[in-house]
Amino acid sequence: MLHFTYPAAVTAISFLFFKTKIGVFKGLSAIIAVTGILLLIGNKGEMNILGLLLALGSAITYSLYVIGNKRTSIAEVSPFVSVVYMNLFSSLSIGFLSVFDSGIHLINGINQWGAVLFISVICTVIPCTMLTKGIRCLGPEMASMFNMTEPLVCLMVSVLFLNEELKLHSICGCLLVLLSIFVSLISNLRGKENREKIRIRS
Repeated sequence: MLHFTYPAAVTAISFLFFKTKIGVFKGLSAIIAVTGILLLIGNKGEMNILGLLLALGSAITYSLYVIGNKRTSIAEVSPFVSVVYMNLFSSLSIGFLSVFDSGIHLINGINQWGAVLFISVICTVIPCTMLTKGIRCLGPEMASMFNMTEPLVCLMVSVLFLNEELKLHSICGCLLVLLSIFVSLISNLRGKENREKIRIRS
């Protein structure tokens, strides 16, 4: 869940390095989103420091991926082409690292191949392509906020199909995440209205 604090990292990096105007609504949205994610995590007892740092590190590095899809020359490339290269170099990198870990093992049986195909296409290629396209249409800050519905969907699926218990802090966390998306949407609409007024006056 800590990985999903990355929208706050996207907002902070955009502000610090790309001089993006944050505004009250965007800043408030990021704070509400992080609070919601922390509530979704709940009290897990003693926290492993290494795990905590790795999770936060994944949020920061993923925020760079989100920003890079809009702020770098890769934005000129088709989302499909971008996803192809991303998955290609990801596969090569992970394959190289796995050689020094447990080694590469070929999967056997139609069930395993079916599962890999499903995860590759339905759970990776399609959502990555949608996210890439969304980033270029909405911008990294707005797209990352909408992408925060992912942990909510995971929670709902766990409750419906895995018989996970839905606790009060999880419900409050879901509501805060949805509120953060709503606040971010208001910020985006207000920004468009202001730009339109400036354009008309000029």
